[in-house]
Amino acid sequence: MKKRLIFALCAFISLFMTVNVCCSGLCEAVGATGKATRTILMYACGSNLEESYGMATWNLCQILESEITDDVNVLVMTGGAKTWKTEPEYLEGAESVSANQENQLWLCSGRNAENAVNGHGRMTLLTDMPSDIERTLMSDPQTLLGFINYAAQKYPAQMYDLILWDHGGGPALGFGMDNRVEE
Repeated sequence: MKKRLIFALCAFISLFMTVNVCCSGLCEAVGATGKATRTILMYACGSNLEESYGMATWNLCQILESEITDDVNVLVMTGGAKTWKTEPEYLEGAESVSANQENQLWLCSGRNAENAVNGHGRMTLLTDMPSDIERTLMSDPQTLLGFINYAAQKYPAQMYDLILWDHGGGPALGFGMDNRVEE
C-alpha cells in the first residue's frame, strides 16, 4: 500500500512539473509567427479506454467529422494502448494506428478537406517523428515535452491548445496510464 501511494505521489509531482515546464515552453512559442492561427495538440494515451471500448477512436472520429479551417493545425500523438480500434478509412499513410511499442504523430483534416471521404476527414501519418519519443512510454514526461517541442517547431502558430487524453486518475493515480508496460 505504501509503495502504491509513493508511486501515485511521484506520478502526480511529475505531471505537475511537466505541465509547468510545458506551459512555459508554450508561452514562448505563442510569440512565434506562423501561418496558422492556432495549433491544437492532442496527446492521446489510449490505455484500456481505447483497447476495450474504442473511446479514443470515437473522439478522434468526432474531430475528423468537424470542419477544420486552413489556419488551424490539429496534431495528435497516439500511443499507450496495446490495440487501437481506428478503421483504415480514417487513416492516410498507414493501415492502422500502431500499438505495441510505437507512438505515432498524425495531422488531422476535417470533413471539408480535399482528402475527405465518406463525410469525414482523415488522420495523415507524419513520418518525421523524433526518434527519442517514438518508442518511449506516453507516461514519461519527456515524451509529452518532445511532442510539444516538435509541434512548436513544425507547426508554428499564434496560439496553442494542449489536450491530455487518457484516464484521469486524479492526484492518487496521476495521468497517462500506458498499457504497454508489462505488469
